[in-house]
Amino acid sequence: MTKLAGKRTLVVLLALGLLSLALPGAGQARSQTLPVVSISADSLTDWQGKADVRPAVLSYEDAASGLRFIEPITIHIQGVSSAKFDKKNFTVKLARKLELRAGWGAHKKYCLKANYIDPTHACNIVSARLAASMQRCYGLFEHAPNAGVVDGFPVWVVLNGEPAGLYTWNIPKDEWMLGLDKNNENHIAMFGESWEDNVVFFESDWQNFQKGWVFEVGEANAENKAKFKRLYQFVRDATDEEFRANADQYLDLDACFNYYCFMCVSYAPDNRGKNILLVTRDGQRWAPTLYDLDSLWGIDWKGTGLWDAYGEINLDTVIQCRGLFGRIRDCFPEEVRARYAELRQYPLSRANIRAEFERFRAEIPEEYYEMDKALWYPNDDYIRSYERMYSLLDEYLPRVDAAFGFVEAPETNGDDLPQ
Repeated sequence: MTKLAGKRTLVVLLALGLLSLALPGAGQARSQTLPVVSISADSLTDWQGKADVRPAVLSYEDAASGLRFIEPITIHIQGVSSAKFDKKNFTVKLARKLELRAGWGAHKKYCLKANYIDPTHACNIVSARLAASMQRCYGLFEHAPNAGVVDGFPVWVVLNGEPAGLYTWNIPKDEWMLGLDKNNENHIAMFGESWEDNVVFFESDWQNFQKGWVFEVGEANAENKAKFKRLYQFVRDATDEEFRANADQYLDLDACFNYYCFMCVSYAPDNRGKNILLVTRDGQRWAPTLYDLDSLWGIDWKGTGLWDAYGEINLDTVIQCRGLFGRIRDCFPEEVRARYAELRQYPLSRANIRAEFERFRAEIPEEYYEMDKALWYPNDDYIRSYERMYSLLDEYLPRVDAAFGFVEAPETNGDDLPQ
C-alpha cells in the first residue's frame, strides 16, 4: 500500500466512524465522529459554472444522531470567487424535504460549504452563531431559524468514493434563512453583490439591479424596485437632521446598530457594503443582516494574509466606514455607543467569542482536521487558526473599544472560558 493510499484509507475509516478517538476540547470532550455525506454521480469534476446542474445520489449517515438517508439530488457549484478553488462549494437539492437540524424545518435545498480559505472551518458558522445571539437579544428576525444569519454544522464529504475533506452543511442564502415567504409580495431581500460604482455604499445614481444591489428574494419588478429605491434615495439624499428624525420609517435601527457594532468587533471590512442582506417584511422598513462571514477577525478575504497589510483597507476603514453604517454612526452616536457597550458585555465579550469558537472546535475530531490538512493545506498557505484569531482579537479589540469609549472589565478578558 502506498503512503497516499494508506492516508486515504485512514481518511475513509475516520469518515465512516470506524476509527475515532475522544480528544479533549476546551472545557468539553471532543466529538468522536462526524456525519458523513457521500455523493455519487457520473462526474463531479470539470464544472462549467452555476448553470451546470447534474443529477446525483447523496447518502447521509450520522452515527451520533442515528439519522441516515439516501436521496436523489441535483448538485451544482456555489459561490463567485470561491468557484475558482479546487475544493468547491456545492448547492444540493434533495428530492424531498428533510429537516437536518432541529429548528430548521424541512427543506430540499442546502449548501455544502468548503470553507477553503479557512482551515478551521469555523469562521463563517461561529461568526453567524455570535451574530444570531446578538439578534436574539433584541428580538430581531424572530421568524428565521437562526435569527436571519446562516447556520450549519461540520460534516465529512466523499465524492465518487474519494475523500473531499471537511465541509459544513449550511442553510443556503434563501428565503427560509431569512424567515421570508417568496409568495408574499412585501417580503423582499436585497443583496450587496459587488462594489461596482459604490452602489452598495448608497452613493451612486446608477442602479440596474444586476450589479451592486440585486434581488435575493422577490421579483425584480417595477413595484419592488420602487420599494428599494425609496430606501436608497433616503440613505443617499437625506440631511443628517432628516436622517435622524425619519430613519425609523425606513430602517430597523436595532438591526442597524447591531450590524455596525458586530462589523467593528469582528474586523469585517468586506461587509461594509458588499455582502449585506437588506430584508423587509412590509416593503417599507428594512433590516440589515450579515452574510459571507469567512473573512473576519483580522484575516483577509483570501485567507493568506492580514487586513492590516492592505493599507487603505484596515480597522479604521471599518470603524469610519461610508454608506449606510457611516450615516448610522454619525447620526446616532450616543445610541451606537450604548449598543456597543451592551454587546461587548454579551454576546460579544472576548470570553464568549472564544468560547463559541471552542465549542465549534470540539465538534470536529482532531484526526479529521489532520486529514483535511493533508488533503488541502500541505503548505500552510492559509493562515487562519484558532490561536491566531485569538491573538489578533487581543491586538485590535482595544483599538475598537477606544473608538467607542468602552472600557472592558477584567472579568471579560477571555481568560476564563465557560465550561
